[in-house]
Amino acid sequence: IAAMRRTLQDILRRALGVIRTEAELREGIAQTDLLLSQLGVYEYCYEKFRLYNDLLTARMALCAAYQRKGSVGCHFREDAAQEEPYRLIVENKAGQMHVLQEKI
Repeated sequence: IAAMRRTLQDILRRALGVIRTEAELREGIAQTDLLLSQLGVYEYCYEKFRLYNDLLTARMALCAAYQRKGSVGCHFREDAAQEEPYRLIVENKAGQMHVLQEKI
């Protein structure tokens, strides 16, 4: 669990740092999915359950950052042009992530 947590921290440091790219975000999502599949059922273990929740949260943040193609506030996409402001809503329904866009 501790090694997986360090791996997650490395993923987030690389993919969700101050300067982001589509390739890094896509890779971060794939690596987070891999960790989720390796973790398996939490089996009433607090640390495993906590890591599972952190992985889901990280995946949601990565998906939202991936969907936002422009730079807004502290979200800076090195590989994207300016775009109209909008709000992203990430839903997790039965393990499936859905990202919705709503104009501001």
